[in-house]
Amino acid sequence: MTNKDNKENWKSADQRNERKQRLQEQKAGGRKLKKSHSGKKILITVLVIAFILGSVAILMIDGGYFERNKVAGIVNGKHEVSALECNYMVGNNFNALYQSAAFTPNGKSLLTLTFPGEEGVTILRDSLLEGMEQQISEVYALSDLAEENGIEMDDENKEYLKSLQSRLEMAAVQQQMSPDDLFSRLFGRGANFKSLRPIMERQILAALYQEQTTDAYEFTDAEYEAEYEAHKDDYDFVSFHAFAVHPDNPAVQKEEPVKTEADAESEETVDEQVEETTAEVAEETEVEVTEAEGTEPSEAETEEASDQQETTEPSEDMDEIEKLIAQAKNKAQEMADTVKSEEDFKEWALKLASPEQKPMLEAEENPTLVKKAVRSQLQPDMADWLFDQERKAGDTTVLDVNGVPSVLYFVSRSRDDNSTYNSRHILIKDTTDEDTKVTEERAQNILDRYLEGEQTEEAFAALATSLSEDMGSKANGGLYENVEPGQFVPAYEEWCLDPERKPGDVGLVRVESANYSGYHIIYFIGSGEPVWKETAHTRLANERFEQEMETIREGYSFERQEAGMKYVLPYNEKEMEAVLESIKEAEDGQGESNE
Repeated sequence: MTNKDNKENWKSADQRNERKQRLQEQKAGGRKLKKSHSGKKILITVLVIAFILGSVAILMIDGGYFERNKVAGIVNGKHEVSALECNYMVGNNFNALYQSAAFTPNGKSLLTLTFPGEEGVTILRDSLLEGMEQQISEVYALSDLAEENGIEMDDENKEYLKSLQSRLEMAAVQQQMSPDDLFSRLFGRGANFKSLRPIMERQILAALYQEQTTDAYEFTDAEYEAEYEAHKDDYDFVSFHAFAVHPDNPAVQKEEPVKTEADAESEETVDEQVEETTAEVAEETEVEVTEAEGTEPSEAETEEASDQQETTEPSEDMDEIEKLIAQAKNKAQEMADTVKSEEDFKEWALKLASPEQKPMLEAEENPTLVKKAVRSQLQPDMADWLFDQERKAGDTTVLDVNGVPSVLYFVSRSRDDNSTYNSRHILIKDTTDEDTKVTEERAQNILDRYLEGEQTEEAFAALATSLSEDMGSKANGGLYENVEPGQFVPAYEEWCLDPERKPGDVGLVRVESANYSGYHIIYFIGSGEPVWKETAHTRLANERFEQEMETIREGYSFERQEAGMKYVLPYNEKEMEAVLESIKEAEDGQGESNE
């Protein structure tokens, strides 16, 4: 053994002896061990850091950090779709379906609803997610095409978003909550107008691309006529008379005959007798109640009384009601068999009218006439009869409408050949702090500027762009094309549809409506296409665009990213597990029964 080894052994022995000595001193109550604070310091530091990190995590969760930043899907291999955007889409669809906010306890409870699907039972949440994926794919595909074609949001679109924000903020105030709270209930955590605006802008660009594309489609007259012939019921409207023959009300007293003095004296005597009898009955009843107080009828007596009431009174009432309904049907059929003209129809309606119906029938010139009704506005049985290809003017029938026998008289069927019209306008609204005369002067000054200038459509459009207060058309030079009769306020429409109106006419029209009041300076461009042809163009264009969308969708499928999808449309896991288990049990049971 070397000297070095000896020294190491001696040192180790000395250290062991020292430790033994310290232990003996501790046992004897001598020198105490020094407390080490280093472990506690480390523990406190770890706890503080954990608290800070936990607080940050809570803030991130409550503030929707993950919803805004977690990628829930990839579209076209390049577009990263946030969980927030997915929630916005499903939130909109859910709200439209149930008129309810998806991201509330009530909304969350509906996500486990089930209904029959093409491949078995479907859960509402799965259905919403499936629709959301297709919508997002299409929005990204069309917004990419909009960008490629140089389509941008104009001032009208920006103004729309601004007004939308104002309306939502006002709705939040009415609901006594902050705008962010309202957004989070509608579209989930992290939703506010700032975070949703880029998503809304992308949707608007997609819509602009579709609108501009479909407007540019052209079709021949032969294509329009073929579309009309193939779907006449969707384009035509019908005019007809309708009158409901209500059953007599037994509670309504009949007209009293003229009374003589003798009748009056006799009636007074009868009234006195009735009063006396009533008083006697009341006294007897009081005595009976007093004597019977504290005594309850037996169960058998109660059941017997109840049975008598159920078996006697309602059946008598039902018999009476059925008689009255049968009488009303007979009257309606007699009217239908007798009426030979529109004048006959009104006379019969007055003859059979109830007290509630008569004032209207007498006040209005032709209150039973329904003009230009489209098929979708009518009940199925009414629509089937009125839109029958064999139907002729003067045909009558009796149908049960909402439980009341009703007489129908067919007048005519035709398509809407009325022309639409095109115009530009400048709107100058009344303000709360000025007289209407001041508004008129402001509008007249603008009209004078136009009349002193070139007096062209382009010059009018320039004035509308700079001065009009109609945000819906300001950016487009005040232009409204192919407007169908009935869409605009009456004063504006009457001016445009005046038979003497010529292209290039300009006028000043005062309008007062529930939404605004002020003056329209109108430039009449001319008549547009017939109403039916405009409808046909929309349908044909949408069909063609849908065919093109089949190619556009290629490569734009939504690929789920599970790390982000868990923040999309969150649900109650226990409820969902129970629903899935019940579906599985039902499927297993069905399989066994088939075997």
